[in-house]
Amino acid sequence: MYYINIFFVYSILGFLIESLFCSFLPLKSGILYGPWTIVYGIGMTFVYLVYDKLLYKYKSVKKFVLLFIISTVFLQLFEGIGGIFLEKVFGIVYWNYENQLLNIGKYMSITMALLWGVSSVVSFYIIRDFLDKFIKKIPKYITWIIIIIFFIDCFLTLWFKSKLVSFFKIFF
Repeated sequence: MYYINIFFVYSILGFLIESLFCSFLPLKSGILYGPWTIVYGIGMTFVYLVYDKLLYKYKSVKKFVLLFIISTVFLQLFEGIGGIFLEKVFGIVYWNYENQLLNIGKYMSITMALLWGVSSVVSFYIIRDFLDKFIKKIPKYITWIIIIIFFIDCFLTLWFKSKLVSFFKIFF
């Protein structure tokens, strides 16, 4: 349940931070109806797993550097795949890096990759201890309730927002 709770806590934190940032711009945080942005949850769950399962054996400087490199590459690839998915399934383009100097197509850029790496390391080394105290106290039944609500949200989002709606209507 620990890693599931990490997913939800960071999804919600990411949603709140991005919503605050987007309140100054004509943007929206996340595709789902609920208060979570999946990319942050998956990203930080990945960072925790990499650190806890792969990097624990290295000395601190090597751990730090490896965590930065792995986070930078994985999270940028995940962002790219997420952008393509949103465009193909929902017909939505939430971000476009084509005008950035170091872009790698529409959904990836070296600048953002580095930002993902830095934010992952900062989140992990500065915020982890504080959030772990909270995450480890979340009762299992609360986690299960959130899981059910999350999956309902995912289903409703796919049903009402995706370009697949017309396909599903054939059968229902």
